[in-house]
Amino acid sequence: MTTFQDLPVEIRGMIYEQALRDSECFGLDITPHIDDCRINFRHYSRKLSGFCYTNKTECDIALSIFLRNATFIVCCVHTVMRNLLDSFPANIAYKAVRNIEYRHIMAHTVIDYYGAMLYRYVLSRCTGLQKLTIGFSIREITELCSFKPLPGAEISDNKIIEAIFGCMNLREIKLEVTFHRIFCLDDALKGLREVAVWIKQEFEKKGKQDVEVKIKAW
Repeated sequence: MTTFQDLPVEIRGMIYEQALRDSECFGLDITPHIDDCRINFRHYSRKLSGFCYTNKTECDIALSIFLRNATFIVCCVHTVMRNLLDSFPANIAYKAVRNIEYRHIMAHTVIDYYGAMLYRYVLSRCTGLQKLTIGFSIREITELCSFKPLPGAEISDNKIIEAIFGCMNLREIKLEVTFHRIFCLDDALKGLREVAVWIKQEFEKKGKQDVEVKIKAW
């Protein structure tokens, strides 16, 4: 008699995908969850339905689908994503991540040592990452007081952009900056455009031609 485990992995994956969708834990935005002033990553690990824990093999399949379709949004606290991924087998969890959005401006910079360390730690392990968003503040792309655009090289060094070049499955990179209406948009974006060009060139040197780099200002 044929059992569920006798089915091809692709078929079992399709069943889990539908089951995860029905249980409302498919395509989640995973962000810091505040619970009694604590950052509780277990809020998300509990989203994986109990049926996914039938055995290790089935859990690995379901977990991979769950994480592959989630969007990790890093804002004020870096550790939620790391703690969640570290709570699962490393050979499954980190490799399954496809979409990360670093929304917390002024974070993972050269002056934010702990944030920068976690940023490098996560990106070095998320080898399957396909979409990456990096947020900037106006202070990170212009000079203090004068608000003249910073050179692209300085912006890249400060934001540790080189850490992304190990993610060879990236397809889309968004550089997002929030402006105040008093700023001249075109002038302020000059340095960020240089960063976008440099990112594209560095990936092309590695033989990767399909990376799209976008700039979004609002």
